[in-house]
Amino acid sequence: WAGRSGVTLSGFRYHIFNLSIFLGICVVIMSVYALIRPNFESPGKTVVATSAVTLLFFFLVFGNFVNMGVFTLEMMLLSVAFNLIETPTAVLAGSRVYEGGKGEDMAAR
Repeated sequence: WAGRSGVTLSGFRYHIFNLSIFLGICVVIMSVYALIRPNFESPGKTVVATSAVTLLFFFLVFGNFVNMGVFTLEMMLLSVAFNLIETPTAVLAGSRVYEGGKGEDMAAR
């Protein structure tokens, strides 16, 4: 796809664009966690809820790309398999940092 469209997959702009997408994803996940956190007693329930909302958002976006023909179905299914593992893990790790930043001792957990 990139070769046919004349887009090069290297260079400063390409890497800045990819890092911007990654930063945007991180901001979305942190914002969802911060908005949902006051509604649950335990961080575990918040992690599950945040992961579910984030995964639903990404599945809808990926599904739209498959429907438009940008991605193949096999590529989306591979991405879904990785996201089912990495998203809850990343949200759990981020929640530990978020909760630890409130003055609590993380070693006491």
